[in-house]
Amino acid sequence: MTTDPEPTIRRNTLIHAFPTEMLANIFHIYFWEQELSGEGDCLSLHNARVTFRLVCRRWNWIIQSTPQLWTFVVVDYDLCLKEPPSPPVAYYEDWIQRSKTLPITLHISPVDGYCPKCEEGSEHFAEILETLWTSVSRWKRLTIGYICDLPIDMISDRDFSGANQLTHLSIDIPSLDPETMDDTVEYFVQALANIPCLRSLAWNSFSGVMAVTMVKYMPCNDLTELFLEFDESLSLKPALDLIRGIPSLISLTLAGELLDYNDDAEFDGDEPPQMLVHLPHLRFLDISFKGSFCEDFLPLMDCPNLISFTISPNHGLYSELLSKVVEFVGRHTALKKLQMGKFPKHEIVPFFHTDMFQLNQVPVVIVHIYDKHRSYGEEPVTVEGFIDIMDSAKVEMRDV
Repeated sequence: MTTDPEPTIRRNTLIHAFPTEMLANIFHIYFWEQELSGEGDCLSLHNARVTFRLVCRRWNWIIQSTPQLWTFVVVDYDLCLKEPPSPPVAYYEDWIQRSKTLPITLHISPVDGYCPKCEEGSEHFAEILETLWTSVSRWKRLTIGYICDLPIDMISDRDFSGANQLTHLSIDIPSLDPETMDDTVEYFVQALANIPCLRSLAWNSFSGVMAVTMVKYMPCNDLTELFLEFDESLSLKPALDLIRGIPSLISLTLAGELLDYNDDAEFDGDEPPQMLVHLPHLRFLDISFKGSFCEDFLPLMDCPNLISFTISPNHGLYSELLSKVVEFVGRHTALKKLQMGKFPKHEIVPFFHTDMFQLNQVPVVIVHIYDKHRSYGEEPVTVEGFIDIMDSAKVEMRDV
């Protein structure tokens, strides 16, 4: 029995007929999706490129000679590994060299999450940082995630002033040594303050000492996007003090747990803050913390150009919060979209009956409610154009 070779020949011909630019774009999309999906540790990124390079000499040439495929650099280094560290410094040197002059996205994080027993000093990690800093002028995005005191101190020793293309910074350092945290954070923030063109900052596990240190050392005059996830070690007042000093903000997201006023050593007294926060350029606001703090937060915010507002309180007195939402929306006449989440049905339905008409200036309202008597969690309800859901003073709750 013989097999007709023609289909195989035709397939090979089609593959070889693909334009080089098209193949390079396909590789770029595949690798970028792998990186964005969270599967982009240095080993998997390396193996993916090796696999594609083994297909044929042409693919090997395209991958090695296309700088766009080498602009995502991951350092998932664990200082506690007793085995020889991998990959070697030459791996990062080659990766950076192949990216030519293009902007770089850099992720620095450990292999298996936080490790509290880092060895003192690491010549190999220091060599990696030295190699990375040869390209500091090309960094576009930097993520520093889930690393502890020693690597933070080593990073803080570096000079960020040459990072003149770095616009996006993401930080997550939740498990610093409590005895040295103040000094570590202060040293770290002072280093970051030298970044000349930072536009976007996302900081998870954001603590009180981080807020105070940022207000003291880190000018954020050009910052347009800010995401903070609080770790229940600061109250609303220092958070507002920080935000008040960033009038250039266009997008602001605040989430997590705040500290009660009388438990905050930085805050004198148990009365909520009173000073207004004026953000003339803010367009997008998203808040998600305890309802009582939302009630204190909303009256202090003045954002005349706000077009999108999302509020998802963790818990609290929802009826009082809803009245604050109505007042806030009434003051912000440019608002085009209101999204409310995590509101219990027994609170939101009376609101629809009595106060919903006060929001008729907003073209789009999206509400996610939950029923406390049901075990499966939230029940989403979308409301677009309130008149459509009002029928003889009866609200119809619809899944969309």
